[in-house]
Amino acid sequence: MPSPIYTSNSQDRSVTLHSPVSMPSACGFLWNPKMMIQMNCRGYAQAQHMQPEPGKYAKAPGLEAQTFMQPEHHYYAHHPGRFVYVKETGKKLLSLPYEPVKKPPESFKFTHLPDALKW
Repeated sequence: MPSPIYTSNSQDRSVTLHSPVSMPSACGFLWNPKMMIQMNCRGYAQAQHMQPEPGKYAKAPGLEAQTFMQPEHHYYAHHPGRFVYVKETGKKLLSLPYEPVKKPPESFKFTHLPDALKW
């Protein structure tokens, strides 16, 4: 039986995605009265400060309206992401969680909890 695309846990109210390509727009939100961040499973981040009016720290090119929440949009190659590059001796470069190198990982977990996002 193939492994599931995602699993959920009612004990800690978490959802875990097991592949960065099966649901590429899967994302999670974290917020408090001062800040909100949206991270997708591939490592792209959108952050907004919440006072006195919501405003983004970085904007994707071509974003027309300046409203509080935009629908999920296409990420550009130069869009600011939160990535870690890893190169082991004698091996090819890879990036974590997935973008921008896009090398398939040996294993992958993106977990959204009520108060945390984890890879």
